[in-house]
Amino acid sequence: MAHQRLIVNSEEIAFYDGSTRELDIILRLFMQLFRHHRYVLWRKLVVGVWDTYLVKYGASIVGYIILCFPVFSGSADPNKSAADLARDYVRNRVLLINLAQAIGYIRSCSASGRHQLILLRCPV
Repeated sequence: MAHQRLIVNSEEIAFYDGSTRELDIILRLFMQLFRHHRYVLWRKLVVGVWDTYLVKYGASIVGYIILCFPVFSGSADPNKSAADLARDYVRNRVLLINLAQAIGYIRSCSASGRHQLILLRCPV
């Protein structure tokens, strides 16, 4: 916008010695653009970090919460020993960690625009 004004009104600016005023306008608009660009980059960084941590740890946290219900609520089978509960917990934990990794893998592939590569090995 400022450059267009400068090009259209260049003769008047030169004749009335308005170069300092136009320079101030151009610098002010450039600083607004620069601040907006910095703001957009900051927002992208925050959203990227949040999304990364949510994908990386969110599914695992939900899985651990689901796993702890039978143990802490007392709804576990009373005939099972502590060793059986621990064995079930470890087995389910491994399965849920693999599930969380798969969800993160699918999410990162879809976020990077590699929808067709989800079934293949998508390098992240």
